[in-house]
Amino acid sequence: MNEPAIQGEPPGAASGAAGVGGAGVSGATGIRPGSAADAEAGNGAATGTAGTTLYSPGQIYVASLIGTPLAAAWFLALNSRALGDRKQAGNQLLRGTFATAAVSGVASFLPIQAWSLLWPIVYSFAIAAYARKVFGGRYPAAGTRGDRGSWWLVIATSAAVLLVLMGVMYAMALVLR
Repeated sequence: MNEPAIQGEPPGAASGAAGVGGAGVSGATGIRPGSAADAEAGNGAATGTAGTTLYSPGQIYVASLIGTPLAAAWFLALNSRALGDRKQAGNQLLRGTFATAAVSGVASFLPIQAWSLLWPIVYSFAIAAYARKVFGGRYPAAGTRGDRGSWWLVIATSAAVLLVLMGVMYAMALVLR
């Protein structure tokens, strides 16, 4: 990444394919989010813009709706990590694990009617509100290019989390039978 910057690119930006869309490297700056160079460039932890990919509250809502709070916690953790807070990222995953157990426990006592269908919507709204509270001012403005996470990744990851959790529950049912 020691290639000279292309005219018009910010200092520290790498030219060519290596600096654009590389694994964990911002296409806008060519700087890895959360790195010392990222902090010097004014990205990441301070603002959450320009080269920091964040998942929106809407994306976190959908992740929770499809893949339980654990999937939402994964994207909350990715947001925390993108902003340079690794400890908070681990805490998000821990909270998501406990929240998944809690909402599953509540769901087991709900009648199989309207409330059981509304329960995921209710807890997903609560998780999206939490995301707005924690990351509110750091989300990029609507319409900015490349600063939001991929919807396809949100949907695929959430579906994968749901399948894994279903497999774990099925295995537990076989063992407890």
